[in-house]
Amino acid sequence: ATNSSENGSPNNILDESILDKYASLRTQVEQLEADIETAVATDNFDDAAELEEKVQVAKAEIESLGFSVDDLEEALKNGLKIDEAEPDTEAIDETADDVAQAPSDDVDVIEEEANDT
Repeated sequence: ATNSSENGSPNNILDESILDKYASLRTQVEQLEADIETAVATDNFDDAAELEEKVQVAKAEIESLGFSVDDLEEALKNGLKIDEAEPDTEAIDETADDVAQAPSDDVDVIEEEANDT
């Protein structure tokens, strides 16, 4: 996967690994922000400041993925719809490969039996 710092560049390839990383970082930011609210509510401002620094680091990592948050959100949303609507084609391909190999194995056994007689 190639990423460049220019959002929307045709060289950017938004693949599953980038979406997974983005989803993980987004979840991390959401948790950190909730923790900040809790820290502030309990007057624990030092912890809140440390948590805010972690939020900024995670947001910088999101930005370094080379895509806008809107593009990432749209791809994540569309990706989830695809996963729910379509079967796991990788598993189907593996099964098809197994089935395709089975007859050739049987042919080899039949040929060996024929050669033995």
